[in-house]
Amino acid sequence: VDLSNLVNIAAIQASREGVREVSMKHFEFAKDRIIMGAERRSAVITDESKQVTAYHEGGHALVAYYTKGAMPLHKATIMPRGQALGMTVQLPEMDKDSYTKSEYLAMLDVCMGGRVAEEMIFGDDNVTSGAHNDIMKATAVARRMVTQFGMSENVGPVAYVEEDMPQLSTETKLLIEKEVRVFVERAKERAETLLREHRDELDRLARALVENETLNREEIDSVLKGDGPKRPSLSEELEKTKKAVSASSATAKKPAGRPDAKKAKAGQEARDEEETGTAVHPPPSGARPAPGAQRPVTVPR
Repeated sequence: VDLSNLVNIAAIQASREGVREVSMKHFEFAKDRIIMGAERRSAVITDESKQVTAYHEGGHALVAYYTKGAMPLHKATIMPRGQALGMTVQLPEMDKDSYTKSEYLAMLDVCMGGRVAEEMIFGDDNVTSGAHNDIMKATAVARRMVTQFGMSENVGPVAYVEEDMPQLSTETKLLIEKEVRVFVERAKERAETLLREHRDELDRLARALVENETLNREEIDSVLKGDGPKRPSLSEELEKTKKAVSASSATAKKPAGRPDAKKAKAGQEARDEEETGTAVHPPPSGARPAPGAQRPVTVPR
């Protein structure tokens, strides 16, 4: 079902672009549509909001890029999708059922990278609510590490399910809450240290996101190396799409199977020659036929 849905979305996108074949570009579009949701190109986003979102997603992407144990980057975008103004997507190289402690710590670092980038660039008073999902995810991961996976040295290798919480002592509850906070705050500190070390790259990545809206892993590599994404600008891509759509519309409007008038006339004259053995050629425009010359004969059908 998922594969057929992927193919259908890719085929529809190829049709919209006016091309006759489905390419890998269309399959990438379909994959992003399924993973990230539909693009909201009609959303009105101010330049200020776009700038904040670019630094936020740039913070996520940069921390994911440099943190050991983080899942590989797939794409970073500031194109609104669903309820999100932007998104940074990581995809595992293979199916995984379990993660190491270092991989969970990397998840926490990546979650906090967006919030930290906003604080660094715009100040504590201008931090937006865009990080609320990141904070919720980081808190949930840290809580599982403490209460289910035995990854807290102070709590120990014991498991506390949600149903057990009312029965726990006040001291144990406070210890769990303290450990969860420690995990999240340390992740925030690590993300801040990394982003300060790579501040110039953060600025370049944010500018590239503002200019291009979406960057894949290869384009992020190029931006961080100082080369910039190697692809046409948004205006060039838009103009190319408009031309393809116009050409497709013109082809669709032309009636299929309708013979060309000039070709039909030439064919009729050729048949007349075969039947009479005489070439029938109309005189040039404005010329008068010579005396005795055979005049073209029009035979009604």
